[in-house]
Amino acid sequence: MSLKRPHLWIVGTIAACLVILTTIFAGYWFMWPWAGFLNKTIWDWLNLLGVLAIPVMVGLGTVWFTTKQGQASDAAIKQQHETELQIAVDNQREIALQAYLDKISEQLLFEDQTQELLEHVARVTHVRTLTALRRLDPNRKITVLQFLHESGLLQFPITLKDVDLSDTNLSGINLANADLSEVNLSEVNLSKANLSGAKLNATIFHNADLSTINLSGTDLSNVDLNNIDLSTINLRRADLRGAKLNATIFHNADLSTINLIGAYLRGANLRGANLSGIVLRGANLSDANLMEADMRNAELNEIILRDADLRGTRFYKANLSNANLSNANLSKANLVFSKLTGADLSNANLSDANLSGAFAKYA
Repeated sequence: MSLKRPHLWIVGTIAACLVILTTIFAGYWFMWPWAGFLNKTIWDWLNLLGVLAIPVMVGLGTVWFTTKQGQASDAAIKQQHETELQIAVDNQREIALQAYLDKISEQLLFEDQTQELLEHVARVTHVRTLTALRRLDPNRKITVLQFLHESGLLQFPITLKDVDLSDTNLSGINLANADLSEVNLSEVNLSKANLSGAKLNATIFHNADLSTINLSGTDLSNVDLNNIDLSTINLRRADLRGAKLNATIFHNADLSTINLIGAYLRGANLRGANLSGIVLRGANLSDANLMEADMRNAELNEIILRDADLRGTRFYKANLSNANLSNANLSKANLVFSKLTGADLSNANLSDANLSGAFAKYA
């Protein structure tokens, strides 16, 4: 393998220095008369070495400068190539976006279409939408979403199932009634977004920013919202059946109109929450904090409240039939006229709990 040119200069310079030094040493050692080394002092040798060092240093400096210039040139060429490549990719995405918008807009202009034609257009639009979203960058994905929503197409039959919108900034976007079922919204900024009435069942919200989002009337069934603070979020009339809400925070939240049948709320913080009249049938609230929560008239049959903190919770006329309350802390809880038929209260703390009418009326 051949050496690069700068390396040849370095090797040649070192070789020349070695030859000169070897010659000087041999001439001095063997006292060669022709070499002129007789009667030389140490200062003579230092002067000679100084004179020899000058061209050597100049040569090495030239090699170093040439090498650095070559590296800088290579870096500049590489950066220019990457910039040109990015521009080309960006232009391709812009062309793809404009082509998509033009095609869909043309389809929307037709009037008096037959049902069969409308269904065909919907299928084509659906395929083109998924293809476009998979090719576009996050900013242009937002353009597509806004276009679909404003044109009324982001509802059935246009769905975005399995589309990856992670790392996209959707702050403040209006996607009311949109179908975002099973869409990946991990790491997405959804703060102040309007998703009221949207279909979000099985949608992925891992590490998403949901601050001040509007989720009223949304379908959030089977969604994973573990470890998220939902205290200040509008969830009125939301459907959270089977949702994963373990360790989720609902501190002082109004959940009275929410469907939480079969939801997983292990370790959830529901302290002071309004759960009056709520249907929590079959939900798992083991280890949950429900201190001072309002659960009056709630449907809690077959609920799991094992090891839950229920101090001061109001269960007035709540249905707790067949509920698992083993090891739960119910001290000072209000269970007046509650239905506890078949409930498991083994090892539960009922000190100072108000059970008047509960067993006498229903047990």
